[in-house]
Amino acid sequence: MRGIRHIAVLWIVLAVSAHASTGRAQEPLVASDYEIDLVTTPVLGAGRIVGLGGAYTALADGIDGAPWNPAAYGSRTLWELDWFEWELTAGILFPGSFADNDFFNSGSDSGFRFRNFVFLSFGFRLQFGDFGFGSLPRLQLYELGDGAQRLSATFTVINYGLAYQLLDGQLVIGAGLRYAALSLARIETGESLVDFSGTGPEMGLLLRLAGQPWRLGVAGRLPVRSNRIGGDNFFLDQATGTGCVPASSGAMTCAGGIILPSEVHMPWEVQVGVAWQIGRRPLNRAFEDPDDAERELGHAMTMRQWEREREQVGRELGGPPPPTDPHRWLPRRARDPEFWGREQTKREEEEELLDAQIEEAEAARDREVRELSRLYLLISADLLITGPTDDGVGVEGFLAQERVESGRGTRLGARLGVEGEPWGNRLKLRAGTYLEPSRFSSAGYRLHATGGFDLRLFTWNLFGLFDDFDVRAGVTVDWAPRYFDWGVGVGFWH
Repeated sequence: MRGIRHIAVLWIVLAVSAHASTGRAQEPLVASDYEIDLVTTPVLGAGRIVGLGGAYTALADGIDGAPWNPAAYGSRTLWELDWFEWELTAGILFPGSFADNDFFNSGSDSGFRFRNFVFLSFGFRLQFGDFGFGSLPRLQLYELGDGAQRLSATFTVINYGLAYQLLDGQLVIGAGLRYAALSLARIETGESLVDFSGTGPEMGLLLRLAGQPWRLGVAGRLPVRSNRIGGDNFFLDQATGTGCVPASSGAMTCAGGIILPSEVHMPWEVQVGVAWQIGRRPLNRAFEDPDDAERELGHAMTMRQWEREREQVGRELGGPPPPTDPHRWLPRRARDPEFWGREQTKREEEEELLDAQIEEAEAARDREVRELSRLYLLISADLLITGPTDDGVGVEGFLAQERVESGRGTRLGARLGVEGEPWGNRLKLRAGTYLEPSRFSSAGYRLHATGGFDLRLFTWNLFGLFDDFDVRAGVTVDWAPRYFDWGVGVGFWH
């Protein structure tokens, strides 16, 4: 209870301290001496992640968790029991479908409001024993502005990496790269204004001790920067007030009268998350490699065959059997045809028995997972620290060509989510909240309320190619002042 009180106090302090605002600068941009501060502060991701308010750093199972914690590339879920596992994911969100959103929480009145905003994600993960790798591209597609200033924007982030689990999966360490690209173009003419791409490394770890009801996750990311556009700063043509003065090399720092930035910058980030699960359903389990059990059964069968041949060799030599150490060579192989006739029949029977034992072990593992208790209440919390952009200007300020400072300091965000299954093996409910920090001095924290559900629909076999699996459908929502998004999803039920 003391921990819950501490979280509540932190929530209140962050929310109250946010509103000491200083008026935002409205100076026009006259040089390329600024960076676009490219930070997405609302939670965008899979339905479960949004429904939990983004508190997912310690729950990073599966490829959807990779942007929160790179350890997710190698973190097995409760139902991933085979040595080789695979995963595909896809999702869609519609931020601002019903109204214009202040997406960057800037309090902007510049007129650059977001329209036709769609968030897409799709990815894969492959798991080979303790090693896993994958990739998750995420795209934000939207339109901004009005009239001649209507722009199309595409913001792409691709997380890709690998992870390795230690201590039978109780500790997972992951590393990867965060690739970001931003493209802005005029809708009327198709003229490209900004094309940026850059890559930065990230690392994460996940502690998930078997039998314990808690988890701890930590992740860190270094900044992503573009190459500088132009070698120096160039100014507006003071004679006309429009256009750009070219560099001596002939390079320009503007396009269509828009002063371009020197860089586009995604700052460093650190995330820390904890999760606690109440109820009979386990949160963490050690991974037992089924190949180990198969090897043990196969080794026992081989030893039985070796022992029979050892005794036969002794009989053929007319003396005691050779030494019983299986690592020592027999003086020779058995030669009696009758023995090998009987042995061949016995070995075929043992092979059939071994196959049956392996199938029964697999069925027992599957039954164990299916029969796990469905009663649980999961609580998850995250703390997110985002670094500064020294000469940052927000995307909206760039579009309005105003020096609206963005990211001039380290920002702190907090997230909290709960999940349960009130209708066993049929319905999962989740709710969350998070304090979204603003990158602007003129706006404060914004408190979000999130929620969602997953409903198991039916059991299906994909054209008889795979085992039967359960299909689910889900809905998620995220509401805050000047912001709303919703999403739908279809996937596997577990």
